[in-house]
Amino acid sequence: MKNKLSFVILVFGLLTSINTYAQTNWILNTPLNPTSSALGDQNQVPGTFSGAFGFQNIVEDSYSNAFGAFNTVRGVYSYSFGLHSETTKPFSFAAGRYVQAAGINSFVFGKGATTTNKLVNSKDYSFLVGFKNKEPGFFVSRNSDGPIVGVATDDPQARLDVHLGDKQEIRIQSEIDNTYGGLSFRDHVGNETWRIRAFNNFTGGYNSILSIVSSKKHDLWISAGKTMIGDWFDFDPCTDCDDYELFVKKGIRTQKIKVDVAAGVWADYVFKSDYELKPLEEVETFINTNGHLPNVPSAKEVEENGVNLGEMDAKLLEKIEELTLYVIELKKEINELKRKQ
Repeated sequence: MKNKLSFVILVFGLLTSINTYAQTNWILNTPLNPTSSALGDQNQVPGTFSGAFGFQNIVEDSYSNAFGAFNTVRGVYSYSFGLHSETTKPFSFAAGRYVQAAGINSFVFGKGATTTNKLVNSKDYSFLVGFKNKEPGFFVSRNSDGPIVGVATDDPQARLDVHLGDKQEIRIQSEIDNTYGGLSFRDHVGNETWRIRAFNNFTGGYNSILSIVSSKKHDLWISAGKTMIGDWFDFDPCTDCDDYELFVKKGIRTQKIKVDVAAGVWADYVFKSDYELKPLEEVETFINTNGHLPNVPSAKEVEENGVNLGEMDAKLLEKIEELTLYVIELKKEINELKRKQ
């Protein structure tokens, strides 16, 4: 019983001594402020109410701490963890290797390159993570418009600013089949104005589709090399849709259209000496029988199959050139009649 009482008195005395004498100094840690503590070797804690734990850490300001080796803390209420990490402004935090928090209320995590080439966060009120030398990986801060986020940049110029290198991309992956992933753009009250969606294994045999759709039904669809503008297209009754790559509903308005025409299609062959111009009587008979000009599609054919602009322009030119030849022949006949009078 006497031994137990002596042990309790000894422990109580040690605790009282520690509380009375705030400074804890194990091994060689100088200079050390009387209000601060150090644990390890060769730490320097001149700041008040601060601490250093490890090897050769320096804590210069008050209410700050360093943990690890070769870390430096400047600025009140700041913390440094790891190896060669450093803070230089108040209320800052640095953790990792070769990193520096150099802004007020700045945080930095990760790894820099060397002691002279650190990963540095110099922006006030910001958070930076990086693990590739001194290049920023993920950055969060604020500006006059609100929070901002940067990926691979510590100077975002938008709410979300992503910098990509050579042959890099942003990836959005669906976790299940027959679905979509995308972006939705909305107004200030949450109403959707535009959306971008990427469908996988879309029903109806369309496979992968990229759609850009507005609330006003101004739609753009891209699928398997085909681009569709307007409301959704039903390709089931279309027998030759595979021959085309652009589908537009409601029409196209433009100042210029250029159509490439294959060799031999344009109608100048009408003026060649071996061209067989049909007699007008034969043309009249064909019109009375079929209801349209020879070598020109009927109204029914056009309604069912549409019109190929290049081919139709060539056909119309063919009729104009044939008409020119008929006029020339008539002129000759008229001149001959005048001569005989």
